[in-house]
Amino acid sequence: MEQRQNSSRRHRPFLADCARHLPQGVCLLWFAHPDRPEVGPRFCPLCRLCLGDAALASHCAQAIRAAAYEASRIGEPYFFRCWLGLNSFVAPLWSRGKLAGAVEFGGYLYQENAEEEEAFVRAGLPAAGPRERLCQELPRLQRLAAAAMRGHASFVEEALAAHGLHDPALLRQRHESYLQQRRIAELMHRRGGVELAAGAGVAASGAGRVAWGILADLAAAVAAGSREGAMLRLDEYLCHCLLAHASAPHRFHLALALLSAILEHQALLAPPPAARPPPLAAAALRLQTAWRELERGAEPADLCAWAARQVEAALARIPAAGRQLAEPPPPRIPLAQRADDWLAGHFQGKATLRAAAQALGASVPTLVAALRRHGGGTFHQRLISRRLDHAKQLLASTDQPLHAVARECGFADQSHLVRVFRDQINLTPGQFRALLDWDERQLAAAPPSAGAAAEE
Repeated sequence: MEQRQNSSRRHRPFLADCARHLPQGVCLLWFAHPDRPEVGPRFCPLCRLCLGDAALASHCAQAIRAAAYEASRIGEPYFFRCWLGLNSFVAPLWSRGKLAGAVEFGGYLYQENAEEEEAFVRAGLPAAGPRERLCQELPRLQRLAAAAMRGHASFVEEALAAHGLHDPALLRQRHESYLQQRRIAELMHRRGGVELAAGAGVAASGAGRVAWGILADLAAAVAAGSREGAMLRLDEYLCHCLLAHASAPHRFHLALALLSAILEHQALLAPPPAARPPPLAAAALRLQTAWRELERGAEPADLCAWAARQVEAALARIPAAGRQLAEPPPPRIPLAQRADDWLAGHFQGKATLRAAAQALGASVPTLVAALRRHGGGTFHQRLISRRLDHAKQLLASTDQPLHAVARECGFADQSHLVRVFRDQINLTPGQFRALLDWDERQLAAAPPSAGAAAEE
């Protein structure tokens, strides 16, 4: 009991962050204790009712568990409809490398067709149990835009990593493996699913020549330091070998062992730094370790992921001086600079920190931290600075009345504009405009105190 209470305390900051920055809260469900979910603040009231009902909670736990396995397979949050028909998404929770639970964000309705979804859910409510209370909560469900849901899911992932509840590297590896399997499946589909191993003799030798040609192209791409080219050739090689050795899985292992040997050979042929001799002993040890790992693999998906790791490692071993990149990669634009660029195009409207984070594909805490690291003030301070600079330009170059200037710059009203000017430059907008005119008679005709009172 005490251990469970300590565990709940560890998860409270994560649950609080989700409730603070998302449209609604989330809940944690550990598979070892499916009857004791940890429900965060502002969690969906309808889902809270279901989880609190003994008869309905098992249906919820089963739906969340099934979705969590899909999420762990694809390496990213999984969107689904629960047994009641509500929209939800889950992110997997890992413990010691094993799937141990899930975070659920749900339920909600998509605002694009909320009425149809509400009618669908209402028609499926159970006749027994808390039906009346569920009907009362149904109209209060969140109506959320479909385009914003990916941003909410990304926030949950980043918050889980920030609070140490999952390993981002493990999820990234699973997601890359899932994408690789999709690419290979598409290649096999385009080839019509023809098994190259159907024949013998000439057919087998022809298949071998094709494999050697692909390996040669792959080695050349690795030597040039082209990750995109190497991964493209690797997909072709894996597709070819899976078709050629469908009836003899052990031959697929041998084809992958050949791949790793050629990659090591390529690394040994690369120009050694400082004219040092090639480290043959280190290469032999790496090859022995890789083959030992290969022997333990059984599933094609795991073996393909192993091959991708070998190519990544080979690319990392190629000395920078020996790489022949066609063009340098584009510089990565810092998140703070991207936020400033976003503000430049949105400061005249209702620009919020959450809207900026969603548009930039970052979580609110990540964006706040980036702005703090790069200086220049908080998001609100940068927003006010943008609006103030634009107001100065309008006051200097136009005769627009102050209420029109306030509206065009994104201020709530004329009084808001006046307050910001006073706080930032200790002048009112009228005084600022007057100072730009060097006609002393106009300055004398408008005393500061009278001008300020008139603007208010």
